[in-house]
Amino acid sequence: MFRGELTATTVHDGRPTSDHFTRADEDTLTGIVNGKEFPADGPFHCFILKHAA
Repeated sequence: MFRGELTATTVHDGRPTSDHFTRADEDTLTGIVNGKEFPADGPFHCFILKHAA
């Protein structure tokens, strides 16, 4: 869970960050990077991953 939203999360060894993913549609994931170095109210690094056919 990230801020009340069900997510899949990757945790990085040796880095104080986590990537949280949610499914936008069948071919698209949205992601946000969260970690100790980010203030609680951001700014955050956000990204979109699209499945390539």
